[in-house]
Amino acid sequence: MKKWEIYEWSVLLFFVAVPLSGILVELLLIGTSETFVAIAFKWFLFSGVGLRLGGAGIKQVMQPQFTAKEIFNIEGDGATPVVRELGFANVCFSALAVISFFVSSFRIPAAITGGLYFGLAGLLHVFKPKDSGKEIFAMVSDFYIFFVLLILLILMLS
Repeated sequence: MKKWEIYEWSVLLFFVAVPLSGILVELLLIGTSETFVAIAFKWFLFSGVGLRLGGAGIKQVMQPQFTAKEIFNIEGDGATPVVRELGFANVCFSALAVISFFVSSFRIPAAITGGLYFGLAGLLHVFKPKDSGKEIFAMVSDFYIFFVLLILLILMLS
């Protein structure tokens, strides 16, 4: 079994550890009038879309060759401009989700845009031959956060 690197640990941190910790702290220590679903929605959106895509976006803008090589197994600098633009888009999705942590009216638009992004990215991985373990990991984690946000969004709207 291959040793996990910072990429895999960051996904685990932002998709599982931070949101679950935030939910527990808010419910047990801070106290709130929000429902469990509303708190979970806020934290998974903030961490899964806001922090995760923000970190990915900054990495893609600063080091686009990492995503090109490590995720998509593309050698050379030909993909650098496209990956950098992807990074700018990720920073924008991130900004909307981070703002939604503080402004609840931004949560549904942030969940729709961020969730769609992860769902479509997951589909892209499904239809592309897997060149690396990181690409499979990216596909699984994309679908994970997509379905978490979808379920929470449906519960919030019902």
